[in-house]
Amino acid sequence: MQVKYEPWVIKTNDQEVWGIKITDGKYNGTSFSINELDQDDGNKDLQLDYTVIASPEGMAVEEVNGPEFEKILGEIMTDIITKAVDEYENRKSNSPESGE
Repeated sequence: MQVKYEPWVIKTNDQEVWGIKITDGKYNGTSFSINELDQDDGNKDLQLDYTVIASPEGMAVEEVNGPEFEKILGEIMTDIITKAVDEYENRKSNSPESGE
């Protein structure tokens, strides 16, 4: 299942907060920010700490804090990380080697 999303940024005087807005499906319109993304040394799973900024009217808090929503967040984060690695690898492979 490919979830559609878009990045957003809120700029204040002293900081910049970025997040993600889901743009389709059950959670369409839900925005969240990532507080921390970590991997426990003894566990291969990523630990994601997030804050829901907005959710569709009428959606219960439990729905945006439950396992189904967290699975979707995991898919989004996997997509973002995969794209970042691909972009890095592509940029690296198109760059001249040092000394050339």
